[in-house]
Amino acid sequence: KETAFKLRDFLDSLFQNKDFLNKIREAEDIPLKVNEQQEIIAIIPDITGYVQASGRTSRLFMDRVTKGLSYVLVDDKKALKALVKKLRYFNEEVQLRDAKEVDIKKVLKEIDEDRKKEFKKKDGLKDKLKSTLIVVESPNKARTIAQFFGKPSRRRISRLDTYEIPVQDRHLIITASKGHIFDLNKSEGLYGVITKNGNFLPVFEVIDEHRKDIISSLREIAVEVNEIFIATDPDTEGEKIAYDIFLALKPYQEQIRRAEFHEVTKRAFIEAINNPRDIDLNLVKAQLLRRIADRWIGFEVSKYLQETLKKSWLSAGRVQSPVLSWVIEREAEARKKIPTVRLDLDSFQVNFQFEDAKQARQFQESVKKVKVEILEKKTEEFYVQPFSTHSLLREAASVFRFSPQQTMQLAQDLFEAGLITYHRTDSIRVSQVGLNIASVYIKEHFGEDLIRLRPFSESEGAHECIRPTRPVSSDELLEQAFFELKDITNQHLRLYDLIFRHFIASQMKPAKLEKAKIRISAEDRHTELELTIQIIEDGSNLLVPVRTYPIKEGDIAVKDKKLFYKPSSTLFNFASLVQEMKNKGIGRPSTYAITIQKLLDRGYVIERKNFLIPTKLGKSVQELIKENKKLAPFVSESFTRELEKYMDDVEVNGENYLHYLRDLYETVFHSSL
Repeated sequence: KETAFKLRDFLDSLFQNKDFLNKIREAEDIPLKVNEQQEIIAIIPDITGYVQASGRTSRLFMDRVTKGLSYVLVDDKKALKALVKKLRYFNEEVQLRDAKEVDIKKVLKEIDEDRKKEFKKKDGLKDKLKSTLIVVESPNKARTIAQFFGKPSRRRISRLDTYEIPVQDRHLIITASKGHIFDLNKSEGLYGVITKNGNFLPVFEVIDEHRKDIISSLREIAVEVNEIFIATDPDTEGEKIAYDIFLALKPYQEQIRRAEFHEVTKRAFIEAINNPRDIDLNLVKAQLLRRIADRWIGFEVSKYLQETLKKSWLSAGRVQSPVLSWVIEREAEARKKIPTVRLDLDSFQVNFQFEDAKQARQFQESVKKVKVEILEKKTEEFYVQPFSTHSLLREAASVFRFSPQQTMQLAQDLFEAGLITYHRTDSIRVSQVGLNIASVYIKEHFGEDLIRLRPFSESEGAHECIRPTRPVSSDELLEQAFFELKDITNQHLRLYDLIFRHFIASQMKPAKLEKAKIRISAEDRHTELELTIQIIEDGSNLLVPVRTYPIKEGDIAVKDKKLFYKPSSTLFNFASLVQEMKNKGIGRPSTYAITIQKLLDRGYVIERKNFLIPTKLGKSVQELIKENKKLAPFVSESFTRELEKYMDDVEVNGENYLHYLRDLYETVFHSSL
């Protein structure tokens, strides 16, 4: 109550300030205006009224909507801005054009011709409406897609929820597989793979009774519809899920295609179902190779650990074990401490390192001032890149201290809500749609002069960076859609804000920075630093701030000093461990978070004060593996990196699948074991 009163008093004082009121009057982006009586009036656009009114300018037929024209008379620019902003949340492609740029007579003629075409049709439309089953992975995604087109009807078949709604010339039935339905059997052949005459037959089975019900329900729907589109996630895991569903439903429905989209938006979804493709068997083979390699190596090493340490829950794997070894090695290096004195100066800190503690203590006691010299100045441009998976995990860990698993779950939720593009990607490519989103936002908020559109890659691959799907900031998202975002928490908004700022900044003019190389001298000690001393010209720094350190040459008094023992190597944290995995080519966007989480779940590693520390159990497990000369090579960094290259090759050239599988089989089970 007291806080509310303070807020009221603060707002009252603001609204009495003439400069503040003038700024409100002048700013087109602020949906408030001040009348002659100095009263504050909120501008709230009537979105429902506009959509209903503009919708009546077109005609709805069974298979499509005819062309229409909405002519808006603008008597208040603030109201227009507020209307466009709100509309863009519901449809990211909304663009109101100046009537001077449009040939109205030509548009009206096109509208008349469009309607005449419909009235001239004689064959009717009853046979044209197709029933289509859409299978996605997540129930949230199914609901989000269905709501793009109105209020869907719901039907429950056994344990499966479906959403039904007409779209263009189709009656859509949208549902979710809830992830993988099948997995490798554990008892048949060699850990679920039968080897016969040089061939390998992986034996898959339904994961559990719940998944069995899902398949039964999907088959029940399959016989009702004209076609099926499998729209699972656009990666190797999603392709394997799609392939499994394809095989399970093929006897019940001939027309089964793959629909692929990288953002959950109305535009991307319509484009995907209008341009379906076949299952990409190369991606399926790459996932099979990964799964079999994980099973053969993981089960063999895990069995050895469980039998040796008498603990049935222990595990190891081809990615997990090298990463654990890095954490252990880094902790051993960090045990070596270097006596260090940290000096606090006017605008920055500086460290001096010593060979022994006695020297460090003497320096700490005697130092009163330092001498600062600028050795060199240079101008640099500050660029920002949009996020890929590893850079998002690293930045979220660094800024928010989110674990990789937490970041991936939040990103998954944002993707399924249709707020960001697919979050498992190695690419930083920006599509034309992404460039348009950035252009709209920068123009409206910073002006055209700061737009510098960069696709970051000339290739036309399907994957792109992690970016927002609308030109809507986190503040605008909260303001415009508070009631629609029921499951979006403050943590979701923080991650969205990080993604949004980095993406928009990547399409802005680079900031121009002045940097200085400086020498700091104290007593008989010297050290050098490079610092950003000022921002010469604004650009990308307006969204991704750059810290500056104003430097004065000459003698500077020491404000505070501290003696501590700095590790010779810094322990890994979430951010640096993900970066190490990326640098060394171990793991993929879909496995970075899972690998680190497994180490935590198994008790091999703990997190303490934002650092990752190996446990006694983790060290014992790694030591056992290292001592076993037969097993150690298969969980080594070099072997794992080589396998990752095999899998990447199979994604492009599926013919190599059996060759690599035979090679893996011979290496693991014949050469050593």
